[in-house]
Amino acid sequence: MCSSDLSDTVTAGRTVVANGELVSVRHHPASKEFPGGSVTWNWHAGMPVASYLVEDSVGTYSLTSRVVNGIRFYQAQDLSISAAQRAKNLAIMDMQPDITAFESQFNGPFPFASDGIIIGTPEAGFDEEMEGMIAFAGGEIDTDTLYHENMHQWWGDNVTEANYRYTFFKEGMATVAEFLYHARLAKNFQASLVSQFNAVYGQGKDFWTGAPSDPEPYTLFDSSSTYDRPAAAYIALRQILGHANFTKALQQIQRTYGGASITETQLEAVFHRWLPVRSQACQQRLSQFFTQWFDTAYRTGGGANRPRITGPGLAGPGFYTAGGTCA
Repeated sequence: MCSSDLSDTVTAGRTVVANGELVSVRHHPASKEFPGGSVTWNWHAGMPVASYLVEDSVGTYSLTSRVVNGIRFYQAQDLSISAAQRAKNLAIMDMQPDITAFESQFNGPFPFASDGIIIGTPEAGFDEEMEGMIAFAGGEIDTDTLYHENMHQWWGDNVTEANYRYTFFKEGMATVAEFLYHARLAKNFQASLVSQFNAVYGQGKDFWTGAPSDPEPYTLFDSSSTYDRPAAAYIALRQILGHANFTKALQQIQRTYGGASITETQLEAVFHRWLPVRSQACQQRLSQFFTQWFDTAYRTGGGANRPRITGPGLAGPGFYTAGGTCA
């Protein structure tokens, strides 16, 4: 990954949206190449950006920005989207500073100088966590997905996966953001997380048949083993470590591996350090937990064919004994 400067010269009247912060917009008179004049947009991304997270869109976009809590937030929408839909989109886009502040409570400080949203009209079939400039397709945005993609700014963008096999680590954390969003709306935050975990843990049929760390490439982004199963594992980890220690572990990962990549072994090692009961038995049980949740493909059906270690207060066999040990 490396920082980047993007400079696009386009037909006058067009807007360029890219990663990072807008540095300058220079207008040029008519020329042979641009009979109606042209304009050069210069964007600078001072943070490392993986190649698949590079944003470079040219179109008829409205583009605005504002600074909230020291972070510049950009908003861009294709002007071909109806005025009514743009207004609906804007109401959700305006939530991004609050969502960022909320997610910072778990992950630590936002890792970049800017964040933003661009909404285009192509039916790309998916939305994506372009670094510092989240891209939404089809002319619409929704709140669940914004929580998900904004969480990716820490998980996948700032700390990326060392191999495609570890995609589950970032998609699981981004899915946790959706769980947190619904818990935030609920009357009881903790009870909502427990309920959401239990709903996932109660799944049967083929839900548990794919190991998150050994995915099939053609179903990588269309599989419970990439999203819901690792998200549930993180919720169970939160129960095992306790909220404070779980949050400290997330923030340590961001500090240690920010701007770089992480392996499954490195990820699990950080959680081991924040286990409140540091006995050998508990360390071994946590290793078994990771093996069951991340590395094991089960037979179809659910029930006994699923992870057999969960967390205190959750459905399924807990992590600790009644005495609070792992013996």
